[in-house]
Amino acid sequence: MKGQANMGDTVVGVYYRPPDQEEEVDEAFYRQVEVASQSQALVLMGDLNHPDICWKGNTARHAQSRRFLQSIDDNFLIQLVEEPTRRGVLLDLVLTNKEGLVGDVKVGGSLGCSDHEMVEFRILLLEKLKGKKEVYRMWKKGLATWEEYRNVVSVCSDETRKVKAHLELNLARDVKDKKEGFFKYISRKRTTRENVGPLLNEVGALVTEDTEKEKLLNAAFASVFTAKAGPQESQALEVGEKVLRKEDLPLVEEDRVREHLGKLDIHKSMGPDGMHPRVLRELADVIARPLSIIFERSWRTGEVPEDWRKANVTPVFKKGKKEDPGNYRPVSLTSIPGKVMEQLILGVINKHVEEKVIGSGQHGFTKGKSCLTNLIAFYDGMTGWVDEGRTVDVVYLDFSKAFDTVSHNILIGKLRKCGLDECGQ
Repeated sequence: MKGQANMGDTVVGVYYRPPDQEEEVDEAFYRQVEVASQSQALVLMGDLNHPDICWKGNTARHAQSRRFLQSIDDNFLIQLVEEPTRRGVLLDLVLTNKEGLVGDVKVGGSLGCSDHEMVEFRILLLEKLKGKKEVYRMWKKGLATWEEYRNVVSVCSDETRKVKAHLELNLARDVKDKKEGFFKYISRKRTTRENVGPLLNEVGALVTEDTEKEKLLNAAFASVFTAKAGPQESQALEVGEKVLRKEDLPLVEEDRVREHLGKLDIHKSMGPDGMHPRVLRELADVIARPLSIIFERSWRTGEVPEDWRKANVTPVFKKGKKEDPGNYRPVSLTSIPGKVMEQLILGVINKHVEEKVIGSGQHGFTKGKSCLTNLIAFYDGMTGWVDEGRTVDVVYLDFSKAFDTVSHNILIGKLRKCGLDECGQ
């Protein structure tokens, strides 16, 4: 059962175990339970045929039943049925790995000709998630307010956090007796992304060695950049001289650097230079001054520190065949101080272009605007023309690898024409 955004799926399973099932088949079932219990929410039900288990004392007479109890403990499952389900014996079970996920368990009545009592229960968290989906639909139709939808989302998020916190509290509390389950849970949380698979080289042969794959991806990433030459070198020197003559102007203020450092997300990863955002944020008052000096020097001279030019590049698959290196895009993890410098420069550029260059029709990468505002403006214009009886044709364009193929020389030339040489002051 698919979960909502930022929430895992709920796995619901049904299983029947014959009374004379062999130990080999039991072990195969336990392996399946181990895999299923790795989901954030699991509900497993069925006739497990372990009549000798005393659920109050968590004990059993037979070895196979004791092995079943061990599997439940190892995977942190909770058994919720408390009343007998067949001739005074509790055979039919409801198991879950989340306390509070299942509720209102009732035993009574029968279904058809079965001699088992019927077990009824509700998946409580799922009902809340369904309610969230229903309120969202109502909001889309204008039948519910945004505040009502946000309240439902908040309730669902709180419940999910509570269930997760309770599970982790139990893991920490029982770590002495159940070390295997504790470290199994930790290892699941530490799983990394799958490595890039085999790639096709220039002659169509599959490459499996990491170093060879690295060369192929590097060549693919570098091939999309446009190295168009232009009369930029002399202009760069002229700009450098012009800026150097303004050394008396404070380009980077210490307070602005401190402000940016104080807003760093401490949960982000550090770059190749090993400077963690948490350290930078907590030492903002101490390092704001030296960083402002480095930033200003870099800005005036046009030179970037070597550490800022390094990046940990991760290939991310986009679409198409996974064997084709051209179907991956590079995601770079760069230096945090370098990113702070970029934000300072971006602020100056944004201020200048928003006042003198960018028109009202620009919605992308513009503060206060988004895809939603673009769609609203577009929809308003199109429907207005349709109401006037005019013919409307719409053409959608998407530039392939737009960001990667932009020539830096051409871009710098266009920025100069927009007056960005003078905006640094």
